[in-house]
Amino acid sequence: MRHSAITVAPRLAAVAVWAVGLGPAFFAVVLSPRGPADSGAPADWGLPTAQEGPAAWQLQVGMGYLLATVALLVGVLLFALAGPRRPAGPVGAAVAAAALGMYAGPVLSALFGGHGGAGDWRLYLAPLTVAALYAAPRIRPAAMMRRVRAMLRVYTWGSLCALAVAPGWALAASPIVNFRLPGLGSSRLVGVTTHPILLGVIASAALAVELAPLYRSRLWPLHAGAAAAVLVLAQSRTAWLAAPLGLLLLYRRGAHHRIHPLLRRLLVLGIAVCGAVLVPALVTGAGQVLSDREVSTLHGRTAVWDMAMSAFRSDVLLGYGPTLFTDRSSPVQAVYSHAHSQLHQTLATSGLVGAAGLLLFAAAVVVAAARGAAAGAGLPWALTAVTVATCVTEAPLRGVDFSPFLLLVLVLVSVLLAWSPAAGAAGDGPPLRGAAPDRPRHSPAVLRQSTDAPPTPAKLAR
Repeated sequence: MRHSAITVAPRLAAVAVWAVGLGPAFFAVVLSPRGPADSGAPADWGLPTAQEGPAAWQLQVGMGYLLATVALLVGVLLFALAGPRRPAGPVGAAVAAAALGMYAGPVLSALFGGHGGAGDWRLYLAPLTVAALYAAPRIRPAAMMRRVRAMLRVYTWGSLCALAVAPGWALAASPIVNFRLPGLGSSRLVGVTTHPILLGVIASAALAVELAPLYRSRLWPLHAGAAAAVLVLAQSRTAWLAAPLGLLLLYRRGAHHRIHPLLRRLLVLGIAVCGAVLVPALVTGAGQVLSDREVSTLHGRTAVWDMAMSAFRSDVLLGYGPTLFTDRSSPVQAVYSHAHSQLHQTLATSGLVGAAGLLLFAAAVVVAAARGAAAGAGLPWALTAVTVATCVTEAPLRGVDFSPFLLLVLVLVSVLLAWSPAAGAAGDGPPLRGAAPDRPRHSPAVLRQSTDAPPTPAKLAR
């Protein structure tokens, strides 16, 4: 059984990670009721126009995907318990434990609060994913980066391909159009997700991962360009705020010197050309955005924040419970799907108990990002910044359903575990082109011996 666990556990863990990572795209394409955009139909807050609900067979397929994913995650945990594993060290253990503590808040509120909801399977998907990531055998950072990049490219390239092949399906008519881009009008790119904001946040994380000078291929500028294009077309202000914050923290220890000078010039030229093309839209749209009432209310988010705080005051310790946004008799009355703020979401659904878990997770992530920033060329800090910026106007850590926000958590935790000090102690072999060089692991005496001048003939004679 021990030998079987050693050989099966890594493969099972890889399949489970892929199942979770591709879950949002699967449900958006197969299960999400979406029809071709109708220019005459009223826009609905950036959501695609649904012609009809999912059919019975679609619901059955979705349930099968869910059960298969849960079975894979449980299998990873069982094989991890049966076989040896390389520990992620105290930093990785702290991240996993804090994440489980954060996701335990809504469960405790559902069990001991007054509104129930503990039977909702969506409460357990995110903590089960984090537990499986931590229990799975450690993989080398190079393999992890290839896997993460491949997952994120499904969303960037998949959304661009959907825009080219079926633009009516890939776009969403919306009154929240920051700038009317040529050819898009009052539409935003939804692609292979369920909302432009979700796609924009994933594009922000993808851009940071593609630009990170770690184990890149020769085509990394092309993939980074695809992520940037999706980021622009999604027109999410949250994503536009998160992307530059992440990129500012990305390059560390002179990593920019590893970029070929010609590529740097081409990138600058590309940014300048894109800026010149978008200047008319930016100038005309900036005045509209600044004069709009959406700026003062953050597009109606202040209303749901008031509702969330009202729910929090009803039970300061445990909050209203996870049924707050599904129960029509709750203070939210099922008008919103979440609190549009991670702090308000946590306080409203799990009270001070959940807030304590959220603060512990934030502290563990900051410590892990600081410890792994040098080896990860700033990527742990970049993904942390993207997540924190998203938490201001969204609730990405609520971890319900197969949302792209779950993919963001998966990418963040994977990067933090891969570059935790104990996980990278054994080395990672020779890096690929563009990778950050490993630090020398020789003792000072060996380094002095290697840097001494070659012996002279006189020394050899003695």
